[in-house]
Formats: sequence, structure tokens, C-alpha cells
Amino acid sequence: MSRDDFFSVASVVTEALGEDACARLIEVAGGQRICIPKRVGGRLHNALGPDILTVLVERFGGMEIDIPSRAGWRRKRNAARLRHDALNSDMSANAIAARHGVTAAYVHKLRGKARKAKASSKPAPKPAPKPARTT
Repeated sequence: MSRDDFFSVASVVTEALGEDACARLIEVAGGQRICIPKRVGGRLHNALGPDILTVLVERFGGMEIDIPSRAGWRRKRNAARLRHDALNSDMSANAIAARHGVTAAYVHKLRGKARKAKASSKPAPKPAPKPARTT
């Protein structure tokens, strides 16, 4: 399972049931590799609850999955929140830095990278058509 797949477990649960459900999953099974049954039931039903297990069965039924550790999930979640604030809020770099425990220079760096990525993803303007030659 790749690193992106690793965190997709948390993403799938968060998207379906919210961050509290994801926190519960990680509290119960964080850092572990678990085998997801093909049907809802068994000891995972008791440990995780029917809602979380249903989501996992629908997406990962019959697979072994790695549940992110608490620390890894927390880092990923905090980085996503920082990125969201840096790119989408009207807060100053200093305010964002104070809120997230980073430097204002790092916030400026994030914003600069986003601007550069946005500029490079824009298609180049089409050149104006050349006037027809008349002879």
C-alpha cells in the first residue's frame, strides 16, 4: 500500500462520516494493519462500530489495510489545515504562522509555491492570427 493509499483510509472515513469518526478509527486501530471483512460483523464491528466498519467494508472489503498512526494522521491533518489557511484565508502570514506554529516565512513560501503552480497550469495564450497576404 503506497503512502497515498495509507492516508486514503483516513480520507475515506473522514469524507463519509466526518473527522470524529476518523479520530475514533485511529484511536482504536492507529498504526495497525487490519484485515477488512467482506461483510459487516465480527470483532471489528464491536471495536469500530457499525458506521465505520460499513464504510471500510464498502471501500476495502477483503483487503488488509494499514491504519495511520495517531502522530502521522495528526501531522497530515495539521499540514492540510495550514495549507488551507495559507491559500484560502484573508489572514496575514503572521496570524497564520502564530495559529499553526510555523514561521511567517514558511507561510509566504507556501503561498509563493501555490502562485507558481497556478501560473504554470494556465495554458499559454494563443498567438493572434497573422493577417492574410494580399498581392
